[in-house]
Amino acid sequence: MKLLNKINRYFGSFHYSKYDLNQLSVLMGYQGKDLLVYFEICEDNYICSTTKRPINFKIFVVAMNLFFKTAIRQPTVFLKSLRWFHTIYFICGYLKLNKISSLVSFVDYNPLPKYIKKILDNKLITFGIQNSRRENRSSHFNFDNYLLLAPLKKNEQFSNHSCRKHDFGSLRLLLALNKNDRWNYIQKIPDTNEVPSNFILISSISKDFLNFINFNFKSKFSKQDFKLKLQELINKYDNSNYFREMRFINFLILCDYLADYTNKTKDKVAIINRSDTKFSEISLEKKFFENFPRFEFNRLTKIEKYDYILAKKNRIFVSDISTLSRECLSTNSKCIFFNYYVHYTGDYWTKNDAIFYSNKEEKKDFYLRLDKIKQLNKVDFINEKKKIRFGASIFPPNKKKLEEFLNMSNLKLRK
Repeated sequence: MKLLNKINRYFGSFHYSKYDLNQLSVLMGYQGKDLLVYFEICEDNYICSTTKRPINFKIFVVAMNLFFKTAIRQPTVFLKSLRWFHTIYFICGYLKLNKISSLVSFVDYNPLPKYIKKILDNKLITFGIQNSRRENRSSHFNFDNYLLLAPLKKNEQFSNHSCRKHDFGSLRLLLALNKNDRWNYIQKIPDTNEVPSNFILISSISKDFLNFINFNFKSKFSKQDFKLKLQELINKYDNSNYFREMRFINFLILCDYLADYTNKTKDKVAIINRSDTKFSEISLEKKFFENFPRFEFNRLTKIEKYDYILAKKNRIFVSDISTLSRECLSTNSKCIFFNYYVHYTGDYWTKNDAIFYSNKEEKKDFYLRLDKIKQLNKVDFINEKKKIRFGASIFPPNKKKLEEFLNMSNLKLRK
C-alpha cells in the first residue's frame, strides 16, 4: 500500500507546463511556494523536485535526449545523478526549452541544482538560500551563489571557493519589510516596556514534538500535573543520548517558566504557531497551549508571521533556538533565547554575555533576566546588542541586499 501511494504521489506531482514564457528565472522548492506572491513570475516557473515536476511533450523529448547524452558524454555525472533520474531530466528539459539563466533554490540542502547545471553544461547561474541554522554549511556550498543567513564560522570560510558567499540574512524578512515599507521602522531602538508587558512566544512544536506531547500528556492538564510529568520526563531523558527528547523538554521547561512568571506579573503571552495552518497538527498545537491561562494562540501562515512580528516590534520575543527569533533581534526587537538542555546547537549559537541569552538558569534567575529586559532603555539595548558574538546572530536586513539579489537572479517584485 505504501509503495502504491508513493507511485500515485509521483505521477500526481507532474504539472503540465507551458514554454516560451519569456522569463529568465526559475524558483525551486520544496519550501517557498508561498513566496511567489512577492515575485512577478509565472507560476509555471516555480518547480519542486517532489511535488511539482514540469511536463509536456516537448519537455519529455528534450529530457530523454539529455538522459542519453549525459550517459554517453558525462558518465560520472550520470551515475552520481542517477538516483534522481525520474525527476532531474524533466527539470533540465524545462530549463533548456525556456532558456532559463537563473535557478533559485529556496532551500540550501537541495542537491539537484549542482547536477542540473552539469547536465545542461551551460551558463545557468544557481542560487542557494540558507533559511535556517546549519551546523556545517560547507556541505551545502553546491551553488554558484550561496546567500548566507548568518556569518560563516572559521572552518567554513575556506571551503569551496568557486561558490560565492553573500552576507544576506533572511529572504522572507527582507520581502516582508519591503512589502510593509518598514525599512526605517526597524531602525528604531526599543525603550523600557510598559507594565504589564506583552510577550510573544515562538512555538517549537513540530509534528514529531506533538507526538511526544500526545504520548506523555493528556489533552487537558492542570498546572500541577504538567509540572509532575515534566519532572518525570527530565529524570527519564536527561542523558546525552536523547538529543531529540531533550530538545522537546527544553521548550516545555520554557513554557513552565514563562507560565509561572506571567501568572505572577499578569503579563500576556501571544503564541506564534509552528505548525502550518493547512495541516491538522495546528489544532493539536492550539489545544496544548490552551492549558496555560495567560497564553493566547495565533494561527498564522508563514507570510503572516512576518507581517505580525513587524507590527509587534515593541513586544518581547521569547524562544529556545528559533531562527525566527534571531530575525526579530535583527530588527531591533527585545528577545530572550532559552537554552537549558539544548546541547547540539554549539556554544557559538547559544552562549553570549548579552542579556538576551538564558543558559542553564534556574527559574528565579530567569525571572530576574526577564525583569531586566523589560527595563532596558534605548542606550542599554544598544550596549547589550554589542555584546553578542558576531557569529551568533543573523545578518541585519537592509534594502540594498534585496536589490542586489534581484539584480543577480533576474527576478522582479510584484508592484
